[in-house]
This record gives sequence, C-alpha cells and structure tokens, in this order.
Amino acid sequence: MSSEYVGAPLRSAPLSNLTPPLTSAVATNSLIRAPTHRAAIHDLLNRPSSSRAALVVHWLILGAILVSTLCFVLQSEPAMASWPGWRLIDALVAVGFTAEYITRIIVAPDGRGDEAAEEDGRRPQPAPSPTGRLPAHSDDLPARLRLAKQPMMVIDLAAILPFWIGLALAACVRRCLPALRLLLFFLMLQNLILGGKG
Repeated sequence: MSSEYVGAPLRSAPLSNLTPPLTSAVATNSLIRAPTHRAAIHDLLNRPSSSRAALVVHWLILGAILVSTLCFVLQSEPAMASWPGWRLIDALVAVGFTAEYITRIIVAPDGRGDEAAEEDGRRPQPAPSPTGRLPAHSDDLPARLRLAKQPMMVIDLAAILPFWIGLALAACVRRCLPALRLLLFFLMLQNLILGGKG
C-alpha cells in the first residue's frame, strides 16, 4: 500500500491496491516456448496477474477451497452430519480440484528450467539448444514430474486422493460383496458342521 493510506481505514483504499496489477513483466514472459493454448491455460491457472479471466479463476479456486473447508467443518457437527447434500458437495469439489490438478500438470512449463525467475520477477531466458532449434516435446515429462514434486502440488494431490480412493474401494466392495457373502456362508457352514463334532 502507498504511504497515503497509512492510518486510513481499509475501505478508503482503492481496490487496485488490494489486487495484483494486471500487467507486469512477469505476466508477459511465458515459460512455455510456443504461444499456444497450453501457454494461455498455464497463465490462466498460474498467473492471476496475467488477465482479468486469470484473476477470476484464481478467486474461484480460492472460493472452492473455502467452501470445501466450511463444508468439512459443518459436517463434523453432529446436528448437520446427516444432511445428504454433503456427499454431492464433496464430489463436485473433488471433481473440480482433480480437473484443476490434471490441467496444471498438462500445461506445466515445458522444461525451460527457469521457473524460479518467474517467481522472482526476473525475465526467464530460454535454454540454448545445441542445434539452434527448439527441443521436441521430450522436455514435457521431466517438467511435469518436477511440477508434480512441488510441495503445493503434493498437497493438492493429498487433498483429492482420499475421495478417489474411497470411491474405488466402495466400488470394489460392491463388486466383491456377493463373493464375500458366499465366503461368509461357507465359513458359517463349516462352523456348524465341524463345530458340532466336538
């Protein structure tokens, strides 16, 4: 904030001081070599200052995180735990976050390796190629793996995995339920037959 707002109430500060600027040197330097849809989606998801749409996406993601957290807290209240809408909200949030996670992995920077320069506000420089040409897409996998190992991406994965694991286990149990019932029947039959011969 500028010095003219020191001591003034927060409501007197213009909104432009509370949100990141929409133009900056960082926002104009793509970490993806070719200006494609991939670069545009990367900016949309990772750079709220790159456009108004990116700022809206940023606030929508933050809103979804807040809604998810609020629902988690409200679900823990015994009086509200039985509401059937919690499962739908959990499913919608999990699907949304999964789509965001997968999209971030797909549009990861293409291996230029200077992602730290973006965070520092320096201008990223393309890596020199021995042939003078841009490298093929072979750089994509290491870049995606590097992104997936970042702490925030690991936290995102840890947040969405329990939903999908629970869904897979529920489907597995449903599919295996007839076999489990048959096994239980035979165990009970064995106990009746062998248990009477004491």
